[in-house]
Amino acid sequence: MVSENNWAFEHLGPFEWRFFTELPADAAGESVDAYCRRRLLPDPLDVPAGKRGEHEDFINDWNEYVRPDLTAGFREARERVAADLKNARRAAASLPPTEEGHPGRISVALDGVEAWYSTLNQARLLLNEQHRIADSIDNFIEEDMSIELQSDLLLLLAKYEFYTAVQAIMVENLMRP
Repeated sequence: MVSENNWAFEHLGPFEWRFFTELPADAAGESVDAYCRRRLLPDPLDVPAGKRGEHEDFINDWNEYVRPDLTAGFREARERVAADLKNARRAAASLPPTEEGHPGRISVALDGVEAWYSTLNQARLLLNEQHRIADSIDNFIEEDMSIELQSDLLLLLAKYEFYTAVQAIMVENLMRP
């Protein structure tokens, strides 16, 4: 739902609410290893180690000026999403609880769209990097469906696809001029 000042996800079920509440931690890379977190902000140039000296000034400038701004921007986006989720829980406290005991709605000011999109993107990138989700999805469409599907993998794939769907909804409904 989109109004003049807000957008909202309504009638959230327990899994949707769970995925939303895990979003800031997923985007921060709390459950992934350090190598995967570094992949969010890779070096600006992919050059062999022997040629890095030729680009040392550029790489140093990137690390001094660009990387801190990107890191701060990612952190601020995650903090915005976390605050919006906290506000949704607080707003829901004054309403009758859903059967599942979670807020059934998240309403966000339109100026938060970019922060949400960024946070969803960070989460998707990190989840894919850690768990090779793209490879897992390819396994689903293989003709040989003899792979064993474990519930934790299914939940992870569902979360990844949920984040993807939310981003698509945002692009279609909130980010077009």
